[in-house]
Amino acid sequence: MTACLGIMGNVGAYVACSVIQKKPLGEMLSSIKAALIDGGKGVVVVGILLVSAQVFVAMVNLTGVGVTITNIILDFANGDVLLIAGLMSIVCLIAGMGLPTSAAYVLVSAVFAPALIQQGFEALTVHLFVLYYAALSVITPPVCISVFVAAAISKDPWHKVAGYTLRLGGTAYLLPLLFLFNLNCCLRARLSASSLCWSSPYCR
Repeated sequence: MTACLGIMGNVGAYVACSVIQKKPLGEMLSSIKAALIDGGKGVVVVGILLVSAQVFVAMVNLTGVGVTITNIILDFANGDVLLIAGLMSIVCLIAGMGLPTSAAYVLVSAVFAPALIQQGFEALTVHLFVLYYAALSVITPPVCISVFVAAAISKDPWHKVAGYTLRLGGTAYLLPLLFLFNLNCCLRARLSASSLCWSSPYCR
């Protein structure tokens, strides 16, 4: 329902702008038709990838591979939470380079999330941790899809755009750690003026 409302809102905004700009009716309808066709193609591609990811998740759950991998990670990390989180972030970034954000999140959360949950972290914070790194994969070289798109729009070399992206968004790679170690960021702790101040980078 939310997606349908979003589409209706976008179409309505485009129609309003077209009326203000006095575009011909035929041009307006053809643009809407082309946009809906492109959006439908994109939904099909993402849907296929998500179905494939769900098949993988089902296999992990049925075979018990997820439990085995979780035990291996726990033994290797020897209780070091930062090491476990670091391994999860690297795997999530790599998985997100070849998959959409949602598919990368599903795969990594199914296999690696239990390792952090067993260390006493809340499921919500762990899943936000994974989701955030899956989203950051689109700006992480060498397979940085969003950087390529931005470079094509700005007509600049992609490596130059990637450098600017990492400089502007470098601190974002540390933000998911706050989800794990500062419950105020997820509104899961009792809030006070002091806790809000310490959890906000703008107050420092």
